[in-house]
Amino acid sequence: MKVLLVTKPLVPPWDDSAKNLARDIVQSLPDVRFNVLTTAGCSFGLKHVREEPLYGAPGGYAPPLWNNVKVFLRLLKPDEMGLYHFFFAPNPRASLVAGLAMAMKGYQRSVQTVCSAPKSFEGVARLLFADVAVAVSAHTRDRLREAGVKDARLIYPAVARVETPTADEILASRRRFGLPEDKTLALYAGDLEFSNAASTLVAALPEACRASSLHVVFCNRWKTPAARAERDRLQAEVKRMGLASRVVFLPPQTDLQPLLRGVDFWLMHPDTLYAKMDLPLVVLEAMGHGKPGILSDRPPLVEAFAGETAGILAPPGDAAALANAMRALAEDAALRERCGRTAQAVARERFSFDRLAEAHRALYAEFQK
Repeated sequence: MKVLLVTKPLVPPWDDSAKNLARDIVQSLPDVRFNVLTTAGCSFGLKHVREEPLYGAPGGYAPPLWNNVKVFLRLLKPDEMGLYHFFFAPNPRASLVAGLAMAMKGYQRSVQTVCSAPKSFEGVARLLFADVAVAVSAHTRDRLREAGVKDARLIYPAVARVETPTADEILASRRRFGLPEDKTLALYAGDLEFSNAASTLVAALPEACRASSLHVVFCNRWKTPAARAERDRLQAEVKRMGLASRVVFLPPQTDLQPLLRGVDFWLMHPDTLYAKMDLPLVVLEAMGHGKPGILSDRPPLVEAFAGETAGILAPPGDAAALANAMRALAEDAALRERCGRTAQAVARERFSFDRLAEAHRALYAEFQK
């Protein structure tokens, strides 16, 4: 079967969850022939993948209108695709472009992976035109079904299996990023713009930093110019608190794996996951490295722990609860080790590439009948 993946430019930098997921599917299924949309000169170097240089540049968080036009024209072209697999959250503009092209071309079998839940599920069934909608969390799958989507399914994302970092690797990571070598490091790599997580974390710092060894690292993606302004505001607030020596603000990184090796635990406690994958890959990657975390106790994020004690759950927006959780992990190395082992086991079982490949192979096989 030939499958066309309809995505943003499927090229580096790999800092977008939707295109990272599409890449992972391609690399996990060598028995499926994929056509992927790229920029000129980019190649996967895989025999089962054909690159279509549709885009002029890698693009950013919000694709320009011209890219939608290019996708529309590509979808209208005659081809031999047995299946079209779309990767975008339900939104009127993208849904209109893709749905209209599919209708003009005649019935075409299609799948749409919804990496990020929409702001509202009201009317979402009208925006999902594919035969099957795939969610990356059980929470979003269930909400889609409640909203009238006839065939909504769950396939969890995946992360590569890695080993727990050695002491030498931890030290090398800290030196690479200029981080304290002998302190307990907590990483916040979440949103700066759309949720209250960053401001809640800053509000928690005075109490959390009563744990004398605790230092906090911010490393965040700047999706819009507002993110940098918010980073500057948070940095000024930390300085006003007299805690500048305990907090490090790193510039955005396209690959967080080297940084993850050097931290002791992580935080992901937003009140909303708007514009982020239901289960952010940085959370799953950190768990894969054997790092425990502080996670929002709300769906869909809570699914990352799979009901296991892979860290501490905290209600979003509650600075006192967050501070208590941070102190608990900062002051108890044995707790970090136990939760880290559990986190790694969950990542290897629930979020493995084998599971990702098996689920998509079975899904694609349905369209060969």
